[in-house]
Parts: sequence; structure tokens; C-alpha cells
Amino acid sequence: MKRLVVWIIGSVAIILLAVISFLTFPAWSPVLLLWLAWLRDLVRVQDLRLFLPALAMLLIAFVELILAFTFRQRNRVFDAERKAATALHQKELDLLNQQVALLQEAKQRLETQLRVRNEMVQQERSLLLARLERLERDAGITPGLMVLPQVPRLSSRAIYSIEQVLNRLERIELTIDAARPDADEPGSEDAAARASDWLRLGNAYYEIGLPGKAMTYYARAVALRPEDVIPHTNYGFALLAQGNTQEAIEAFDRGARVDGASPYPYHGRGMAYQALGRDRRAIEDYNKTLKLAPDFAEAFYSRGLVLERLSQHSKAARDLDRAIELDKTMVRAYVARGIVYSATKSYEQALEDFNQAIELDPGLSGAYYHRGKLRAGLGKHEIAVEDFTRAIELSPMDCHALRARAASSIALERYGLAINDCTQAIELDGGNAETYNQRGQAYIELKEYQSAIADLTRAIELSPGFAEAFVNRGKAYEKMARYQEALADLNEAVELDPNLALAHYNRGVVYGSMGDYDRATQNLNKAIQLDPSLAE
Repeated sequence: MKRLVVWIIGSVAIILLAVISFLTFPAWSPVLLLWLAWLRDLVRVQDLRLFLPALAMLLIAFVELILAFTFRQRNRVFDAERKAATALHQKELDLLNQQVALLQEAKQRLETQLRVRNEMVQQERSLLLARLERLERDAGITPGLMVLPQVPRLSSRAIYSIEQVLNRLERIELTIDAARPDADEPGSEDAAARASDWLRLGNAYYEIGLPGKAMTYYARAVALRPEDVIPHTNYGFALLAQGNTQEAIEAFDRGARVDGASPYPYHGRGMAYQALGRDRRAIEDYNKTLKLAPDFAEAFYSRGLVLERLSQHSKAARDLDRAIELDKTMVRAYVARGIVYSATKSYEQALEDFNQAIELDPGLSGAYYHRGKLRAGLGKHEIAVEDFTRAIELSPMDCHALRARAASSIALERYGLAINDCTQAIELDGGNAETYNQRGQAYIELKEYQSAIADLTRAIELSPGFAEAFVNRGKAYEKMARYQEALADLNEAVELDPNLALAHYNRGVVYGSMGDYDRATQNLNKAIQLDPSLAE
């Protein structure tokens, strides 16, 4: 179409030029005649060199004309190619724009799906956290970021329910963590919130008796909030629960350096020193704790335990009184005060405390055990056996309760039951000399002297300074008329404990069996002097 227009315009221009030339012929005809005359004269010239400049000019003009034509043709080809490339590029651009639009739509849909999914995850997380808090409160645990070192005893059903919630919560938290890895970077905007999340998970695992799992989350909280005392302290308690006492002390030290005004790391460190038997150092930390927090019931309870172990019963009783005054539901404090009252022979008050502990927590095996010990000490073995039996029902692995029931069974002359309890205790803990000593006593009463000697020998191997075991083995040897061996054991018992009345008494019996009545009388008199009840 464009080429046709060019031809039409060219034709019109030629026609107009011809018309103009015809009309103006009289004006330019003389000039034409002059040019024709010049050409005629030029042709007549014989020297062809005169034509060279003109020919050169004509040749140059011709070359330029050819070049101009060539360039014009190339420009046309280039324009055509450019137009084709532009069209192709436009098509590709249109296609890319369509793809971008589709991707944007897909992105929007994906973002919407992720937003909805995150909302659902957050909603489920909120529901699970609320359920976890409800389960904790039902179990007697006050939810918070600081873990309680002494967790209330949880039923197996409560532990199972909490663990189920934790498994789901853990998956959600790890999903959130993977979706936002920057949230677990120290100093990030969400660092404090994420640290709180990890602390709550760690506390819940600690409460159900999984301190190793709790440590994983406490460590994350420490990494996010190293300037916060709570993660360090909780980490220390988790270490302490696993028996890593020295590492726990180091964690509590870090907590105290972070915040010297917080009572919690000092209390935790005191508990660690107490576990190591460093009672004086423990009391120093408990004193610091109570200086910072004068109404900290747990610290009074902990210090009371140490003072009771140091036989400072009056001070221990005052601390435990204060602990109970601050927290009347602290079952452990009633049990501990009952033990103090038992040591000071305030038996009625001790019994009241054990009864109160059982009333507050009927499933606390320790309260039944200590009440049974009190009753056994008062000679009330029948009801003591009932308490020990209940303690064993609640804690079947409790060797202390098994040994205590065996001792009462021996007092009640139920030797077979005593042997059964001792055997069960040995299966649980084969390294306790007292258990073998008790079973040896029972075998003596059943006249199974060889079995008795085997058990009593094992007790002496486990505890070479166990004077009572030497007394009982000497008694067994005396029953078998092996008097020299009996005397050797009883002499060893007297040397280990000169004030052990039974050692003198049984040595007197051996001397009597040997016919040495003077020595027999001397030893029996000494025994009665040490324990007048032997004269009855």
C-alpha cells in the first residue's frame, strides 16, 4: 500500500515538472542553447585529458548513486527485520505478561492458603495452650515461666494427657520455627515471645518427669534470651533433676550473674549443694534467697530439710512452720516437720503432721511410710504394717518401705513375710547391707542358719563396719554351736560399737554355752546396763 502511494506521488511530480517546463520554456531556452553549444565545442576538442575530471566526477556520482541505492535497500531489509523482531518481542512480552499474571494469581492463592493455614495453626496452638494450662491447674501446678523445683505428684492419667498435648504442641512450634527461622535469632523482634514459648514447653516436660527433654527447650530459650535469669535457672533445675549436680551449679551461677537480685538461682544452687551434702554452703544460698524474697515458702522448706539433717531440730521446725504458714497446701513441709517432731520425740505432733499430709494428698507414699515408721517406733507394728503396705501399693519400687515392713513383720514374728519383702527389696537394690541383715535375722528365727550366715556375710561384705550384722552372724554361729566363730563376730561388733547392748548380750550367751559363766555374767550385766529392757 505504501509503495503504491509512492508511485502515485512520483508520477504526479513528473507530470507537474513537465507542465512547468513547457510553460516556462521561453525563459530557460537560451540557457539550454548555451549548454548545447558548450557540449558541441567540448566534443570537438581532441585532447581527452580534458574529459578526465568530468568523468571522475561522473564516476563518483555514479558510485554514490549505487551506494545510496544499496544502503536504501539494506535499510529496507533492516526495517523489515526490525519490525519482525519487534512483533516477535511484543508477542513474547505479551506471553510473559500473561505468565506473570498467572503466577501472581497463584501467589495470591498460595498466600491466602498459607494465611488461612497459619490462622488455623495459631488457633489450634491457642486451644492446646489453654488445654495445657487447664491440665496443669487440675494437677495442682501453677502455670508460669519459672519452673517449680518440686513438682506436685501427677497421676499417670494426668501425665498421659499432658504428654498428648505436648506432642501436638511440639509439632506446631517446630512448624512455626521452620516457617520463620529468623524468629529464633537472638535480638529479633520475636525473640522474647519465642523464648517464652520454649520455656512453657520445657516446663511442661519437666513437670511430667522428662527433664532431659525439657533441657532441649531451655537451651533454646537461653540462646534467645541470654540476659534473662529464668532460662538459666530452669536449665539448672533440669540438670539437677538428672543428677548433673555440678553442671547445675554452673547454670545457677550464670543465672546469678545475669540477675543478682533474683532469688531463684540462689535457691536452685542451694538445692544443688544440698544434694552434694555441702549443707553449710546450701544454707548460705538459702539465706541469700530469703534475704531477697522473705516470703519464699520453698526456700524455708529447703533450709528446714538441711537443718533437720544437721540435727538442728528447733531451727528446722521454725523454718518448716514458716513454710506451712506461707503455703498451707505444701504437703512436703508437713511430712518434713513430722520427721522433725519424731526426732524430738513429739510423737503426737508428728502423727498430726503425717495425718495432715495424707489428708491433703492421699496418694503420697512418703507420708504413709513415715507414719508407719513412727508407729513402728512406738511398738504399733500392726497398724505400721498397714501404712507400709499402702506406701508400697503407691510406690512398688520403694525399697525403704519394703525393709520397714520386713522389720515390723519380724517384730510380729511373721518371718516368711519378712523374707519375701527382703527378697523383693534385694531384687530392686542388691547393694543394701541392711536388707541382707534383716533377711538373715528372719532366717535365724526360722532356724535356717546356713541361709542366715550367707545373708549376714553378704551384709558385712557390703558394709564392713556394720556392727549389728556381726551380732546377728555371731548369734547364728552360736545356734550352730560354732562358738569360736561366734565369739570372733561378737568381739568385732563390740569393737565397732562398744555401746551396742545386743553385742554384749549375745557374747554373754555364747560364754554361757561354753560354760564360762563368769564372762557370761559380766557381758550380760553390761548389756543390761546399756539397755535395761534386756533384763525383762
